[in-house]
Amino acid sequence: MSDYFYNENLYETVEHDNFVDPALITGLKDFYNYITPKFAEEIAHMDPARLKINDIWASFDKDGKETASFICFDYINAVNSAGSGLFRSADNEEYRNFKEKYKNDFNIITEMRDAVHANLIKLGRDPGWIWTTSIFNFNKPFEIHTDGVDTLVKGQNRPEKWEDLAPSDYMPNEETPPAAHQGLINIDAGPTAGTVTFNQWYPYSVYLNYGVEIEGKWSVGPAPKKRIICFGKGDEPTRFGEHIRNFTNAPLSDEDYARIMEHVEDHTRVFKQEEGYGTSLEKILYFGEPGKLISWDSKRFHKTKPFNHFYQHKLHSESRMCYAYMSTTL
Repeated sequence: MSDYFYNENLYETVEHDNFVDPALITGLKDFYNYITPKFAEEIAHMDPARLKINDIWASFDKDGKETASFICFDYINAVNSAGSGLFRSADNEEYRNFKEKYKNDFNIITEMRDAVHANLIKLGRDPGWIWTTSIFNFNKPFEIHTDGVDTLVKGQNRPEKWEDLAPSDYMPNEETPPAAHQGLINIDAGPTAGTVTFNQWYPYSVYLNYGVEIEGKWSVGPAPKKRIICFGKGDEPTRFGEHIRNFTNAPLSDEDYARIMEHVEDHTRVFKQEEGYGTSLEKILYFGEPGKLISWDSKRFHKTKPFNHFYQHKLHSESRMCYAYMSTTL
Protein backbone atom coordinates (compact mmCIF):
# COMPACT_ATOMS: atom_id res chain seq x y z
CA MET A 1 0.00 0.00 0.00
CA SER A 2 1.05 3.64 -0.29
CA ASP A 3 2.86 5.29 2.59
CA TYR A 4 3.65 8.87 3.48
CA PHE A 5 6.86 8.85 1.43
CA TYR A 6 5.49 7.32 -1.78
CA ASN A 7 2.35 6.71 -3.80
CA GLU A 8 1.29 3.53 -5.59
CA ASN A 9 0.31 5.54 -8.66
CA LEU A 10 3.27 5.94 -10.99
CA TYR A 11 3.94 8.80 -13.37
CA GLU A 12 3.60 7.77 -16.99
CA THR A 13 6.79 7.07 -18.95
CA VAL A 14 6.84 9.70 -21.71
CA GLU A 15 8.85 11.10 -24.63
CA HIS A 16 8.57 14.60 -26.14
CA ASP A 17 10.56 16.01 -29.06
CA ASN A 18 11.67 19.66 -29.13
CA PHE A 19 11.07 20.05 -25.40
CA VAL A 20 13.19 23.19 -24.93
CA ASP A 21 14.45 26.11 -27.00
CA PRO A 22 17.29 24.91 -29.30
CA ALA A 23 19.36 27.91 -28.16
CA LEU A 24 19.46 26.44 -24.64
CA ILE A 25 20.69 23.10 -25.96
CA THR A 26 23.44 24.85 -27.94
CA GLY A 27 24.31 26.94 -24.89
CA LEU A 28 24.64 23.89 -22.63
CA LYS A 29 26.89 22.12 -25.15
CA ASP A 30 29.04 25.23 -25.56
CA PHE A 31 29.27 25.62 -21.77
CA TYR A 32 30.41 22.01 -21.32
CA ASN A 33 33.04 22.31 -24.06
CA TYR A 34 34.27 25.63 -22.65
CA ILE A 35 34.37 24.69 -18.96
CA THR A 36 36.01 21.26 -19.41
CA PRO A 37 39.52 22.51 -20.34
CA LYS A 38 39.25 25.33 -17.79
CA PHE A 39 38.41 22.79 -15.07
CA ALA A 40 41.14 20.39 -16.20
CA GLU A 41 43.86 23.03 -16.12
CA GLU A 42 42.79 25.21 -13.17
CA ILE A 43 41.27 22.68 -10.74
CA ALA A 44 42.24 19.12 -11.65
CA HIS A 45 45.68 20.24 -12.95
CA MET A 46 45.57 17.74 -15.80
CA ASP A 47 45.95 17.70 -19.55
CA PRO A 48 42.43 18.43 -20.90
CA ALA A 49 42.95 15.73 -23.55
CA ARG A 50 43.19 13.16 -20.74
CA LEU A 51 40.12 14.27 -18.78
CA LYS A 52 36.40 13.96 -19.42
CA ILE A 53 33.75 15.52 -17.18
CA ASN A 54 30.89 13.06 -16.74
CA ASP A 55 28.68 14.99 -14.31
CA ILE A 56 28.14 18.67 -13.54
CA TRP A 57 25.60 18.37 -10.72
CA ALA A 58 23.66 20.92 -8.67
CA SER A 59 20.90 20.84 -6.05
CA PHE A 60 18.29 23.52 -5.39
CA ASP A 61 15.93 24.59 -2.62
CA LYS A 62 12.20 24.98 -3.21
CA ASP A 63 12.70 28.60 -4.27
CA GLY A 64 15.14 27.56 -6.99
CA LYS A 65 18.32 28.74 -5.25
CA GLU A 66 21.35 26.51 -5.68
CA THR A 67 22.35 24.76 -2.44
CA ALA A 68 25.23 22.45 -3.45
CA SER A 69 27.21 21.34 -6.49
CA PHE A 70 29.98 19.07 -7.71
CA ILE A 71 31.90 18.03 -10.81
CA CYS A 72 32.75 14.35 -11.33
CA PHE A 73 35.25 13.33 -14.00
CA ASP A 74 37.17 10.43 -15.51
CA TYR A 75 40.79 10.64 -16.57
CA ILE A 76 43.71 8.70 -18.01
CA ASN A 77 46.99 9.08 -16.13
CA ALA A 78 50.54 9.15 -17.47
CA VAL A 79 50.74 5.34 -17.66
CA ASN A 80 47.36 5.07 -19.41
CA SER A 81 45.48 3.80 -16.37
CA ALA A 82 41.90 5.05 -15.90
CA GLY A 83 40.67 6.81 -12.77
CA SER A 84 37.99 9.19 -11.55
CA GLY A 85 37.73 12.26 -9.34
CA LEU A 86 35.22 14.52 -7.64
CA PHE A 87 35.27 18.17 -6.56
CA ARG A 88 32.41 19.40 -4.32
CA SER A 89 31.46 22.94 -3.41
CA ALA A 90 30.71 21.81 0.16
CA ASP A 91 34.30 20.95 1.04
CA ASN A 92 36.57 22.44 -1.63
CA GLU A 93 37.29 26.14 -1.53
CA GLU A 94 39.28 26.01 -4.77
CA TYR A 95 36.24 24.66 -6.59
CA ARG A 96 33.97 27.27 -4.99
CA ASN A 97 36.31 29.99 -6.22
CA PHE A 98 36.33 28.39 -9.67
CA LYS A 99 32.53 28.49 -9.80
CA GLU A 100 32.53 32.13 -8.68
CA LYS A 101 35.08 33.02 -11.38
CA TYR A 102 32.90 31.46 -14.08
CA LYS A 103 29.51 32.16 -12.48
CA ASN A 104 28.15 33.84 -15.62
CA ASP A 105 28.87 30.64 -17.52
CA PHE A 106 27.43 28.34 -14.82
CA ASN A 107 24.20 30.39 -14.82
CA ILE A 108 22.96 28.43 -17.82
CA ILE A 109 22.35 25.44 -15.51
CA THR A 110 19.75 27.40 -13.53
CA GLU A 111 18.35 28.92 -16.72
CA MET A 112 17.78 25.41 -18.07
CA ARG A 113 16.20 24.27 -14.81
CA ASP A 114 13.70 27.14 -15.00
CA ALA A 115 12.88 26.24 -18.61
CA VAL A 116 12.34 22.57 -17.73
CA HIS A 117 10.00 23.57 -14.88
CA ALA A 118 7.94 25.84 -17.14
CA ASN A 119 7.76 23.37 -20.02
CA LEU A 120 6.73 20.45 -17.80
CA ILE A 121 3.77 22.57 -16.69
CA LYS A 122 2.87 23.17 -20.35
CA LEU A 123 2.89 19.41 -20.91
CA GLY A 124 0.56 18.89 -17.94
CA ARG A 125 3.28 17.03 -16.02
CA ASP A 126 3.52 18.49 -12.51
CA PRO A 127 7.20 19.49 -12.07
CA GLY A 128 6.91 19.51 -8.27
CA TRP A 129 10.25 20.57 -6.80
CA ILE A 130 13.12 20.03 -9.25
CA TRP A 131 15.73 19.52 -6.58
CA THR A 132 18.70 18.25 -8.62
CA THR A 133 19.98 18.82 -12.13
CA SER A 134 23.00 17.51 -13.96
CA ILE A 135 24.87 17.74 -17.23
CA PHE A 136 25.55 14.05 -17.78
CA ASN A 137 28.20 12.67 -20.14
CA PHE A 138 29.11 9.35 -18.60
CA ASN A 139 31.50 6.67 -19.87
CA LYS A 140 30.18 3.46 -18.34
CA PRO A 141 26.79 1.77 -18.04
CA PHE A 142 25.70 0.77 -14.52
CA GLU A 143 23.20 -1.47 -12.77
CA ILE A 144 19.43 -1.50 -12.98
CA HIS A 145 18.30 0.83 -10.20
CA THR A 146 15.61 3.10 -8.81
CA ASP A 147 15.89 6.70 -7.62
CA GLY A 148 13.19 6.61 -4.96
CA VAL A 149 13.55 7.93 -1.42
CA ASP A 150 16.77 7.13 0.46
CA THR A 151 16.48 4.80 3.44
CA LEU A 152 18.03 6.08 6.68
CA VAL A 153 20.39 3.05 6.78
CA LYS A 154 21.82 3.66 3.30
CA GLY A 155 25.32 4.17 4.71
CA GLN A 156 25.28 1.17 7.06
CA ASN A 157 26.41 -2.42 6.53
CA ARG A 158 23.92 -5.21 5.94
CA PRO A 159 22.45 -6.68 9.12
CA GLU A 160 22.87 -10.40 9.85
CA LYS A 161 19.08 -10.67 9.58
CA TRP A 162 16.80 -8.17 7.88
CA GLU A 163 14.35 -8.70 10.73
CA ASP A 164 16.89 -7.05 13.05
CA LEU A 165 16.00 -3.70 11.46
CA ALA A 166 13.04 -1.90 12.98
CA PRO A 167 10.94 0.47 10.81
CA SER A 168 12.27 3.39 12.85
CA ASP A 169 15.77 2.41 11.70
CA TYR A 170 15.16 2.59 7.96
CA MET A 171 12.01 4.60 7.22
CA PRO A 172 12.58 8.20 6.06
CA ASN A 173 11.55 11.15 8.18
CA GLU A 174 7.92 12.13 7.80
CA GLU A 175 8.88 15.49 6.32
CA THR A 176 10.74 13.72 3.48
CA PRO A 177 9.01 14.64 0.19
CA PRO A 178 8.03 11.65 -1.99
CA ALA A 179 10.12 11.07 -5.12
CA ALA A 180 8.17 12.10 -8.23
CA HIS A 181 9.67 11.78 -11.71
CA GLN A 182 12.97 12.30 -13.45
CA GLY A 183 14.10 12.88 -16.98
CA LEU A 184 16.84 13.46 -19.52
CA ILE A 185 16.98 16.04 -22.30
CA ASN A 186 19.36 15.25 -25.14
CA ILE A 187 22.16 17.78 -25.59
CA ASP A 188 24.64 15.93 -27.80
CA ALA A 189 23.96 12.18 -27.49
CA GLY A 190 23.54 9.80 -30.39
CA PRO A 191 19.97 8.88 -31.39
CA THR A 192 20.41 5.17 -30.48
CA ALA A 193 21.60 5.92 -26.95
CA GLY A 194 18.94 6.05 -24.28
CA THR A 195 17.37 4.71 -21.09
CA VAL A 196 15.69 1.35 -20.49
CA THR A 197 12.67 1.29 -18.17
CA PHE A 198 11.19 -1.83 -16.56
CA ASN A 199 7.74 -2.84 -15.32
CA GLN A 200 9.07 -3.27 -11.79
CA TRP A 201 9.26 -0.58 -9.13
CA TYR A 202 10.26 -0.07 -5.51
CA PRO A 203 9.74 2.96 -3.23
CA TYR A 204 13.34 3.19 -1.97
CA SER A 205 16.47 4.04 -3.93
CA VAL A 206 18.16 0.67 -4.64
CA TYR A 207 20.33 -1.24 -7.13
CA LEU A 208 19.47 -4.60 -8.72
CA ASN A 209 21.82 -7.13 -10.29
CA TYR A 210 20.88 -10.77 -9.81
CA GLY A 211 23.88 -11.81 -11.89
CA VAL A 212 26.48 -10.96 -9.24
CA GLU A 213 27.18 -11.85 -5.63
CA ILE A 214 26.60 -9.16 -3.03
CA GLU A 215 30.32 -9.20 -2.21
CA GLY A 216 31.15 -8.89 -5.90
CA LYS A 217 31.80 -5.85 -8.08
CA TRP A 218 29.13 -3.12 -8.05
CA SER A 219 29.23 0.45 -9.36
CA VAL A 220 28.61 1.78 -5.84
CA GLY A 221 32.13 0.71 -4.78
CA PRO A 222 33.85 -2.19 -3.03
CA ALA A 223 32.01 -4.30 -0.45
CA PRO A 224 30.51 -3.67 2.04
CA LYS A 225 29.77 -0.15 0.71
CA LYS A 226 26.03 0.38 0.10
CA ARG A 227 25.35 -3.36 -0.15
CA ILE A 228 22.39 -2.77 2.16
CA ILE A 229 20.57 -1.17 -0.82
CA CYS A 230 21.67 -3.78 -3.41
CA PHE A 231 19.57 -6.74 -4.57
CA GLY A 232 21.94 -9.47 -5.79
CA LYS A 233 22.31 -13.25 -6.09
CA GLY A 234 20.35 -15.09 -3.43
CA ASP A 235 18.39 -12.05 -2.23
CA GLU A 236 14.64 -12.15 -1.78
CA PRO A 237 12.87 -9.23 -3.52
CA THR A 238 11.79 -7.79 -0.16
CA ARG A 239 13.46 -5.35 2.20
CA PHE A 240 12.66 -2.47 4.57
CA GLY A 241 9.06 -3.65 4.89
CA GLU A 242 8.54 -3.33 1.12
CA HIS A 243 8.65 -5.69 -1.87
CA ILE A 244 9.67 -5.17 -5.48
CA ARG A 245 6.40 -4.66 -7.33
CA ASN A 246 5.71 -6.92 -10.33
CA PHE A 247 8.83 -9.03 -9.64
CA THR A 248 8.60 -11.92 -12.12
CA ASN A 249 10.70 -14.54 -10.27
CA ALA A 250 11.96 -15.50 -13.73
CA PRO A 251 14.90 -14.64 -15.98
CA LEU A 252 14.73 -11.56 -18.19
CA SER A 253 13.22 -12.90 -21.41
CA ASP A 254 15.31 -13.51 -24.52
CA GLU A 255 13.08 -11.09 -26.44
CA ASP A 256 13.49 -8.30 -23.89
CA TYR A 257 17.25 -8.88 -23.67
CA ALA A 258 17.64 -8.75 -27.46
CA ARG A 259 15.78 -5.43 -27.62
CA ILE A 260 17.85 -3.96 -24.79
CA MET A 261 21.13 -5.02 -26.39
CA GLU A 262 20.36 -3.71 -29.87
CA HIS A 263 23.29 -1.61 -31.22
CA VAL A 264 25.71 -3.18 -28.69
CA GLU A 265 28.73 -5.13 -29.92
CA ASP A 266 30.05 -6.81 -26.73
CA HIS A 267 26.94 -8.04 -24.89
CA THR A 268 28.47 -9.88 -21.94
CA ARG A 269 30.95 -7.12 -21.19
CA VAL A 270 28.34 -4.44 -20.56
CA PHE A 271 25.11 -6.19 -19.47
CA LYS A 272 24.52 -9.90 -18.92
CA GLN A 273 21.04 -11.33 -19.23
CA GLU A 274 21.12 -12.82 -15.73
CA GLU A 275 21.55 -9.35 -14.24
CA GLY A 276 17.92 -8.59 -15.07
CA TYR A 277 16.40 -11.62 -13.29
CA GLY A 278 12.94 -10.72 -11.99
CA THR A 279 12.45 -7.82 -14.42
CA SER A 280 10.59 -7.27 -17.68
CA LEU A 281 11.02 -4.52 -20.23
CA GLU A 282 8.59 -1.60 -20.20
CA LYS A 283 10.14 0.76 -22.78
CA ILE A 284 13.36 1.73 -24.48
CA LEU A 285 13.52 5.51 -24.46
CA TYR A 286 15.90 6.61 -27.19
CA PHE A 287 17.49 10.04 -26.81
CA GLY A 288 16.69 10.89 -30.43
CA GLU A 289 17.55 14.39 -31.58
CA PRO A 290 18.93 17.19 -29.35
CA GLY A 291 16.14 18.80 -27.32
CA LYS A 292 14.11 15.61 -26.86
CA LEU A 293 12.80 14.82 -23.35
CA ILE A 294 12.44 11.32 -21.94
CA SER A 295 10.89 11.01 -18.45
CA TRP A 296 9.74 8.28 -16.05
CA ASP A 297 8.68 7.72 -12.45
CA SER A 298 11.67 7.79 -10.08
CA LYS A 299 10.44 4.63 -8.30
CA ARG A 300 10.58 2.64 -11.54
CA PHE A 301 13.57 0.37 -12.16
CA HIS A 302 15.63 1.64 -15.08
CA LYS A 303 19.14 1.64 -16.46
CA THR A 304 21.30 3.25 -19.08
CA LYS A 305 20.74 1.55 -22.42
CA PRO A 306 23.91 -0.58 -22.65
CA PHE A 307 26.65 0.69 -24.92
CA ASN A 308 30.24 -0.17 -25.77
CA HIS A 309 31.94 1.55 -22.84
CA PHE A 310 35.55 2.68 -22.54
CA TYR A 311 38.35 0.32 -21.56
CA GLN A 312 41.55 1.00 -19.66
CA HIS A 313 43.51 2.51 -22.54
CA LYS A 314 41.15 5.31 -23.63
CA LEU A 315 38.17 7.45 -22.70
CA HIS A 316 34.93 6.68 -24.45
CA SER A 317 34.98 9.09 -27.37
CA GLU A 318 31.26 9.11 -28.23
CA SER A 319 29.29 11.94 -26.64
CA ARG A 320 26.32 10.94 -24.47
CA MET A 321 25.67 14.45 -23.18
CA CYS A 322 22.23 15.06 -21.64
CA TYR A 323 20.64 17.38 -19.12
CA ALA A 324 19.12 15.41 -16.24
CA TYR A 325 16.60 16.48 -13.62
CA MET A 326 14.98 14.83 -10.61
CA SER A 327 11.81 16.08 -8.93
CA THR A 328 9.90 15.45 -5.73
CA THR A 329 6.30 16.24 -4.91
CA LEU A 330 5.56 19.49 -3.08
